[in-house]
Order: sequence, then structure tokens, then C-alpha cells
Amino acid sequence: MKNNIERKYNGFVLKELDDSYALVKYEGAGTELCIPDDVDGIPITEIMPQSFKNNKALKKLYISDHVKKIGYEAFFGCSMLNKLRLPEGLKEIDSSVFEGCRALRSIALPAGLVSVGDGAFRYCTSLCRIVFPDGLRYIYSYAFFGCKALRDAELPDSVVRIGEGAFDMTGIKASPDGSFYLGHIFCRKKDRDGCITSVVIRDGTTIIADGAFEGCSALREIVLPEGLKRIGSFAFSGCSRLEAVIMPDSVQKIGWGAFFDCTSLRRVKLSDSLTELNGTFCNCRRIESISIPDNIHLMSEAFRNCMSLRHIDICDNIDTIGTNTFYGCQSLDEVTLPENVIIADTAFEKCSAHITKSI
Repeated sequence: MKNNIERKYNGFVLKELDDSYALVKYEGAGTELCIPDDVDGIPITEIMPQSFKNNKALKKLYISDHVKKIGYEAFFGCSMLNKLRLPEGLKEIDSSVFEGCRALRSIALPAGLVSVGDGAFRYCTSLCRIVFPDGLRYIYSYAFFGCKALRDAELPDSVVRIGEGAFDMTGIKASPDGSFYLGHIFCRKKDRDGCITSVVIRDGTTIIADGAFEGCSALREIVLPEGLKRIGSFAFSGCSRLEAVIMPDSVQKIGWGAFFDCTSLRRVKLSDSLTELNGTFCNCRRIESISIPDNIHLMSEAFRNCMSLRHIDICDNIDTIGTNTFYGCQSLDEVTLPENVIIADTAFEKCSAHITKSI
């Protein structure tokens, strides 16, 4: 087959790939569509971005199992779509694929699905039932934002990340204290009045979602449970009164910028299970001393603009100190590093520390 040659079949515009077709767009007026397994023996394996965007006629859609990829915004704004069958073997749903499908009431996500993209089902305002498959790992930002009819979501234990606002503005209610949990995941703390000063995360929680406490400017104390495994990106960003963080050793991953702009943070105890620090404490201007656990092998932008940082114990296992790790750490006097560590050019920029390597 020759690439980029188009043909038409029953209103579908198809583009030839190496050994299959990609569906580029639909020019028909059908209300019930079945995307076929193949055309003349050649399989349709991909639905291109925006191929059905704003199709107001489409009501029912069956996608064959040969389709392995659905591009962003493929069915964006298909406001009459009320029945949908997704292909088994689909690994990811791209960003905004079904955004604004306001008539869609239920969806069974296929076995084998790994991720649901940014805004994938945003503003599906009638969506009230979702079946999540075992093996699903990632639900990205605003994936189900504005799904007002959704009252519950039973997530499998395989989920390791929920993006910021993934279930905001749904019908899922927060607890009386403003905490919003989905099973083992803490999603969001709602603090409209700016008066919450202390939070205890309940036992059994393994994940704190991206942006969960972002902007909770009154928060001074957070108690993290044993068994917690992941703290999401920007989880505590802007918690400007937070003074201490004591992590259980079960924490294995901290997302980028998790404590960004926590300008009152002084005391930090890191988990011994961590292997990387990326942007973790940017602009935490009152941290004076910290000890890096033995399993950390990579740091990048971890302590950027920590202007009061004077002392840091760095483990012998560190092998890379990346871009801007200690940028702007004006108070740092002396740093001892392992002999074979790789140091990025800007790792200590605007930092007057004397750097020595142990032998």
C-alpha cells in the first residue's frame, strides 16, 4: 500500500497506511454507525483526530476490535451520541476524545485500557455509569470534569495516578470535612473558606492525586498514613503556611512540583523508598537542612530557589544531579558528592557552595 492515498467507503474517508487504513473523517449522515473490521481485507486500525468532531447526527457507534488508536477530539461535541462500544485491546483514550458527548449515559471501558487522557469525557453531563477495567493505571487531568450525573466511581487498585480535577464538578460528593476520596485515592480537599489548618489522610490511602491540596493557603499540618505510595504533581503547591512534612517510608514516587511554593516549609523527612526528586521543593525558601535517602539516584530542579538551604546530606548512591537542582540556593556553603556523580552545567547556578567529591 502507498501512504497518504485516500479512498471513500460508505461515507468514511480512509487513508492508506503501510498495511492498514486510518479513518480520516465521516462525510455521511448516518445516525447509527459501525466502523468495520476491514475494507476489502485491509483492517481499519486508527481513527484520526477530530474525524467526527461536532457530528450532531450520530447517536450510536460500534468500533471494531481492529481499531487500536483513537486520536484526540475524534468524537468531540457529538452531542447526540448515547450508545458507544469501544474496541477491546484499546490501550489509551486520547485527550478530549468524547468531550461534550452530552447524551452519553454509560460506558464500559475495555479490558487492557491503560490510560484515560486529559478531558477525555469532560462535560459528558448525562454520564452516570462507568465501568473501569482492572489494569487501568492513569486517569489524567479533567478526564471526567463536569460529568454532573456521575454519583460514584469504583476505581481498580491498579490506578496509580489521577490528574488534577479529574472528577471535579461531578455528582460525587465530598465528605463533610471537604475531603474527596475515590477508594484508595485522595482526590481533592475543598477549602472554599480558606480556613482548614490541619488534615489527617485516612488509613488505606495509597495515592494523593495531582493538585489535591493546591492553593490550600491556611494548611499548616498534614498527617500522611503508612502505606501511602504516591504524592501527585503539585499536590501541595501553594500551601504557603505548611510547616512540616513527614513521609512514611512506603512513599515511592513524588510528582513534579509536589511542594512547589510551600514558602513556610522548614522540616522535611523524606521516604527511604524514593528514587528520584524532580522539582519537588522549588521555592521552599525556609528549608535549612535536609537528608537525601540512600535510594535516590537522580535529582533535577529539586531544591531550586531554596534560599535558606544551608546543609544537605547527599547519599553515596546518587548518580545524577540534573538541571537547576540547587539553582539559587544562596545559603548553601559546602556540598560533598560521590566521585562519579554526573553534574549538569546549571545544577549549582547562582549558588556559591564549595563542591567536593569523596573518594
